[in-house]
Amino acid sequence: MSSPTGAFCAIHPQRPAVATCDHCGTFACPDCVTQHDGDQICATCLEEGRVVLHSVPWQRRDELGIPVAWWRTVMEVTASPGMLFEKMSPTRGVGEAMTFAAISLFPALLTGFIVQTLFLLLFGEICAEWIATVLSEYGGNLDLSPDTMEEIEKVFLVTPGSVTSGLFASVGFGLPIYLFIVAFFATLQHALLMLVGSGKAGFEATLKTAFYSVGIRFWEVIPLVSLITLPWLLVVQGIGFAQIHRASRWQGQIAAWGTLLGCAGCVAGSTAALFVLLTIAGASA
Repeated sequence: MSSPTGAFCAIHPQRPAVATCDHCGTFACPDCVTQHDGDQICATCLEEGRVVLHSVPWQRRDELGIPVAWWRTVMEVTASPGMLFEKMSPTRGVGEAMTFAAISLFPALLTGFIVQTLFLLLFGEICAEWIATVLSEYGGNLDLSPDTMEEIEKVFLVTPGSVTSGLFASVGFGLPIYLFIVAFFATLQHALLMLVGSGKAGFEATLKTAFYSVGIRFWEVIPLVSLITLPWLLVVQGIGFAQIHRASRWQGQIAAWGTLLGCAGCVAGSTAALFVLLTIAGASA
């Protein structure tokens, strides 16, 4: 809002006003106005609690420091996602939300790679022998020559080269791919939000919510937690969609779950159709 002309501060009548409160319309001097998310808020509104200035801890990195800001955001996403998304600005900050998602995802992917490597070290040889047994019994005319067996064993063999390539594939390549998938599904989720009569805050708000929800995946550093993080993340997304778009709970959860379930249904239907066609083709041959 433009600065008032010829007006004086409501709290300090001797001082010229430089702004008008976007909440109550009161004139304010430089000492009595606060900028927050593009709005000008007067000191009276803040003191009387008519406007409460909140922000996601990750947006206060300069004040808190990156480690503390990141950790507090992860804890809020985990313990009180409704409060976190209620105070999140629907606009601006998509890049920093994606950065938070990347930092939260990195230890999860690294832990998954370490667990996979340890599993292969302990049970890789057993897995190779079991697969060879299954192929020899049910593989029909498959060629299980020594060269073929050697190739099978290489898949389960842990070497410095396999560790390096596996680390790159799991973390270096997996991280940007996962962030792309989050953005892709956020596009579908926002379309579904609009379909059920929500999405009022815009696509940017949906995308930010999706990225901040990735903080849940940090807990995959604890073994076996990865088994529940997908439904947990979708529940958090649903809460976030409802809060940021001022929608009902069912609208938020439909947007979060509906897209994934719809895609899974399409894949299952396509697979079943392909199986039927192959069966018919084999019967008529």
